[in-house]
Amino acid sequence: MSYKLSDLKGVGEKKEQALNSMGIYTLEDLLDYYPRTYEVVGDITSISKVRPGTKALVKCTFLEALKTRIVRKNLKITKIKFLSEGSIFYATFFNNPYIYSYFKKDVEYKLYGKVERNGNYLEIVSPKYSKLEDNVSIKNGLNPIYPLSAKNKLTNKDFKKFILSALTKIDIIDYIPYDIKKEYGLISLDEAYKNIHEPKTLEDTLKANERMTFDEFCGFNLSIILNKNLNLGKKGEIFEVINKDKFMNLLPFKLTPSQNKVISEIEEDLMSGVKMNRLVQGDVGSGKTIVALYSIYLAITNGYQAAFCAPTKILAMQHFESIKEIFDKLDVNVELLHSKMTAKEKREAYERIESGESKIIVGTHAVFSTKVKYNNLGLAVIDEQHRFGVAQRGFLDKKGESVHTLVMSATPIPRTLTLSIYKDLDVSIIDKKPGNRKEIKTYFKDYSYYDRIYRFALKEIAKKNQVYVVCPSIDSDDLEAAEKTYKKLKKTYFKNVNAALIHGKMDEEEKEKIMEDFYKGEISALIATSVIEVGIDSKDATLIIIEGADRFGLASLHQLRGRVGRNDKDSYCILLSENPSKKSIERLNFLSKNNDGFEIALFDLKTRGSGDILGYRQSGKGGYNIYKLIENSELFNKSKMAMDKILNDDNEVNRNYLKYIKNKYNNVTKDITWN
Repeated sequence: MSYKLSDLKGVGEKKEQALNSMGIYTLEDLLDYYPRTYEVVGDITSISKVRPGTKALVKCTFLEALKTRIVRKNLKITKIKFLSEGSIFYATFFNNPYIYSYFKKDVEYKLYGKVERNGNYLEIVSPKYSKLEDNVSIKNGLNPIYPLSAKNKLTNKDFKKFILSALTKIDIIDYIPYDIKKEYGLISLDEAYKNIHEPKTLEDTLKANERMTFDEFCGFNLSIILNKNLNLGKKGEIFEVINKDKFMNLLPFKLTPSQNKVISEIEEDLMSGVKMNRLVQGDVGSGKTIVALYSIYLAITNGYQAAFCAPTKILAMQHFESIKEIFDKLDVNVELLHSKMTAKEKREAYERIESGESKIIVGTHAVFSTKVKYNNLGLAVIDEQHRFGVAQRGFLDKKGESVHTLVMSATPIPRTLTLSIYKDLDVSIIDKKPGNRKEIKTYFKDYSYYDRIYRFALKEIAKKNQVYVVCPSIDSDDLEAAEKTYKKLKKTYFKNVNAALIHGKMDEEEKEKIMEDFYKGEISALIATSVIEVGIDSKDATLIIIEGADRFGLASLHQLRGRVGRNDKDSYCILLSENPSKKSIERLNFLSKNNDGFEIALFDLKTRGSGDILGYRQSGKGGYNIYKLIENSELFNKSKMAMDKILNDDNEVNRNYLKYIKNKYNNVTKDITWN
């Protein structure tokens, strides 16, 4: 029996629309929307036993509501008096003047929040609340916290009720072969869903994460295996190496031995008559782009078009400028495709591409559009591959008869894992950076250095340089929350600085505008979450301050560090952390002394351990996160072995599991031919 969202108690038309806006259309979608974290709530107690400054779950009864005070236009404060085992205390609510109507006399309630002393009385500020017998909204133990935004107008309380209702209605069928489940010690699918959304212990969530991630990795591995089989030995156009010196003479520098080695591997592919599917992996600043430009040069000199795909509009624009700078000298027409073009501009661009007038086409997903008809596409270059995935590579391949594909990634991954994750590609690694690159000076400091650090930031801005400030979250109560940091800096150090805030919950148009203004130099300081990790390169950025650095993985920190040092100026990365653990101190000290991304990735794997899926949407809905693969490398390799076994044993149970993961993780399998 199938159920609609509206079959759930409490889901009316408006709440269904709110769920739809989050990509949730079915009960299955709802169960696949995981908590971003869990809050540990202690046993229920009386207010007199709570130490001020700590969070507590307090049993109480309602006494009276005091008159709501209007402090300013957007701030109304309502205080309510409660009794807890003979002790009076107050609860303070913000911008909720009708909260008093919820509470009734002679009814027992529980409130959860931080208890503070206010004069002679104790007070709980902005508490969560429910009737005493309600074990959905708030209970002792682990309470899931879902990634929700204010614009959806759904509370965590709403979401928990919907999830628990869905769990009772859906008949969860587990398709995984029993021998695979037993061999790898995996729990059942229905148990995994219950443990994700209603865990009793932290161990429950870890077991659930392991099972969900195993299925997800099986889907990813299957897509890779099938994609490789489809492309194995596939015919490719034969390119000749023509006037290589002509291209090299256009460059203001000599290539490194590492770059030349990769170029030789690409030349060998393009001359072989077999379709090239090659990954060029190199650390930040290793010079991958020049290798890609030479490959484009080979395509053009052999009479073919080349497409260059970047993950963001601003990166596409930056690549367009660097490509145009070189190919204008060769009188080659370069076309930029992006979503903000007018209908007329798009039509004229499509005509130039179809006629063959435009030889190099640069863009974001626009280069995949069905409206783009290439005259003679011979090469596709894809930057930051993990942002696109196997499916999009396959889709671009359909734009030409036998399109050679070159994929670039700046994500440092240990070689053994690279060969597993990208097993459908041949791998080239640029392991040495050009000698003219200045090393980014990295420092690990605690918050006692805060004033000195931000005064240093002002000195950099005074030199017409730019500064990044990166925070780990946007909606927590933490010191490092991006919105709070932005407001604080604008009132203090950045009062007279053109600063901007950017984070992942902004719409794409708003983010692109801010990144574009920063790139143009119109913004001097950018306060951001890790959304900037891939997406913007500014030659004037010389300082990046990473607050709450112990909350990031080392590979992610290394990528963030790579946002500066794009010029010949001295550049700096400052890692700020408050009360880090001994393990975090070891990790951050290692990063401050090392600039080799591959060494950092290895160290990160050894010291950080495996990650989890909290905070991620299931990748069938929201795209792969490369660090999830890195952090769970051991589980990823197990799923690879499991897929090899399943594919080598054709029976009904195995076929059903393949069908299940194909349907669930269709974002990486939808453009693959299934037999």
